[in-house]
Amino acid sequence: MGFTLIDTLDTLWIMGLHKEFAEAREWVATKLSFNKHRGVSVFETTIRALGGLLSAYDLSGDRVFLEKAKDLGDRLMPAFNTPTGIPHGQVNLESGQSNNFGWTGSSSILSELGTLQVEFRYLSKALGIPEYGRKAEHVIEVLAQHKGQHGLYPIYFSAQTGQPTNRHVTFGALGDSFYEYLIKVWVQGGKTEGMYRKMFDESMNGMTELLLQESSPSKLQFVADWNGNSVVNKMDHLVCFVPGMLALGAYYAEGTQAAGNVQRDLLNAKRVMYTCWQMYER
Repeated sequence: MGFTLIDTLDTLWIMGLHKEFAEAREWVATKLSFNKHRGVSVFETTIRALGGLLSAYDLSGDRVFLEKAKDLGDRLMPAFNTPTGIPHGQVNLESGQSNNFGWTGSSSILSELGTLQVEFRYLSKALGIPEYGRKAEHVIEVLAQHKGQHGLYPIYFSAQTGQPTNRHVTFGALGDSFYEYLIKVWVQGGKTEGMYRKMFDESMNGMTELLLQESSPSKLQFVADWNGNSVVNKMDHLVCFVPGMLALGAYYAEGTQAAGNVQRDLLNAKRVMYTCWQMYER
């Protein structure tokens, strides 16, 4: 399905590599087909293939990318056909059959179900068809009804009931980009949809109060996990997206309830980023 080629279209354009972009565009127009009888990750296919095509369309204005994106979006949509609208993690691009992975206890994963909104909302805007964005937005509305401790959310949710199926909280794998998308969707919508900003601010307060820890003896700040009862002193490398997320939230905090936390969040962003740098330096 050309994931890497599609995923790098916007990079080629931004770097001014228009000859290579044109070659890739030709492959997309003549060779790319999503009519595959196989299951794919809804999350990975959305952020890489759908997002890649939409980024290429947004930058170049070439509708061949939008047409391919609509075809892919239509093939991903059956994953949302669950009792709650929380999508399954895997869908067959040809048949539309969807399911969750056995290793999750057949639950949907927080970072996957919460990292679809930017792409599906943009697809709706570009096509003038609200359904794609509404399906993705509804997922966050369901989760908003099940706010966890300190505004943080466990990593597994039932697509049948909408309820969490465990208590594990992490900003690493299986949790990470859900929080990132809360602030990005709020910015994407012109900073008018208060639910996303409120959920984001509550989760950042929770992270600060509950999960920010300091190592000994180096005094390096890190974002710990929560096992449902206590703090687990580990941090995935993946958590190194958090400094950028905190900075983005601080940058757009004026006029929001988070305005008083700007210096706190920027300091935490710098400290965690320093920890991430030390991972390599050491």
